[in-house]
Amino acid sequence: MATTIYCEEDMTAILFQEISNQDIDWIIHNASQRRLEEGITLPHSNPLADQLYLLMEGTLGFCPSSIKALSDSTENTDSQCGYIPLFGGELIGHISGLYPFPSGLVKALTPCILLEIARSPLEQKLQEDTTFAAHLYRAIALLLYQRLKQLMAQPEVEHNTTPVHLKDASTVFAELQDGDIDWLIAVGQVQHVEAGTPLVRVGRPMDNLHIVLDGAVALYAYSFKQAPSPFFSIQGEDKGQEFSRLSRGNLVGELLCLDPQPALFDAIALRESQILSIPRWRLMAKLMHDPDFASRLYRVLVMLLSNKQHELIQHHMSPTPGAKPSQLGHQLMNQIALAEARFDWMLTRLQSQLNSRRLLQWS
Repeated sequence: MATTIYCEEDMTAILFQEISNQDIDWIIHNASQRRLEEGITLPHSNPLADQLYLLMEGTLGFCPSSIKALSDSTENTDSQCGYIPLFGGELIGHISGLYPFPSGLVKALTPCILLEIARSPLEQKLQEDTTFAAHLYRAIALLLYQRLKQLMAQPEVEHNTTPVHLKDASTVFAELQDGDIDWLIAVGQVQHVEAGTPLVRVGRPMDNLHIVLDGAVALYAYSFKQAPSPFFSIQGEDKGQEFSRLSRGNLVGELLCLDPQPALFDAIALRESQILSIPRWRLMAKLMHDPDFASRLYRVLVMLLSNKQHELIQHHMSPTPGAKPSQLGHQLMNQIALAEARFDWMLTRLQSQLNSRRLLQWS
């Protein structure tokens, strides 16, 4: 699958199209300027560092720690590392509660100008100003999405590339509030679909965000040298390669609020399934007019994209790809338990609504 490498102007545009003049004024007031000469390393390796860096001019190079460890054992360390370029508009650092910028070496490939922002006032601003938070989280999510595409273009992973999909229901339902789930129930439509029913078609717009309530859905990827035709599914081509299976609580089309492009995959029910479908236009209107909801949803996407980035680096770029993941931490176990409780509560509410409608029909 062809992958676009975004240039400096693209990444800068992403950031400044998403934040407002008031946001920029706050950043300028709370940031200090820092210059890095070519070849100088940015000291961000500690995930608990107190600074977040915004690249304004120049090009940084990022080498994941797994690749750096491998290249350190060779004589030509710098050439072996294979830096991934970071352009203007990139954010480097860590915000509490979100997955940190991946561990590794960040080096100035050209003279650079950065804004250095202290974490403490930034995190306080994110808590107190949900409009600012919605803008910044959306910008970070878009930057992460483009960085994922850059990582997928690397030689280590290019042969194994599938469309970006975020399979992590526990994060979604643990972060959203009860009122958010009430809204999803109110605007969504419950569908009972048979095995073989397509929810998403490759090459076509994604009109709905789908939540799998019960059943199973498979995702199929295709290799295209150019954008797929919206009529691909009726031209007699074989089914694509399955790359993921979804079950209760998983989402289909979760990136539609970031990427308006046609789908790069098929999503097809494997057996009789129950789906809650939220129209894209309702979701986009809600994100535009409700900054509290927008800040929570975009924060969820940042967390999911960060986890996907970490998974991609560990799986495809690690010198020891067979290494087993560490055991689930106590905080993650609590998050999963909370997500399960919220999801079950949503199912109960949906069932109650369906029963009420049946009573009204018979009254």
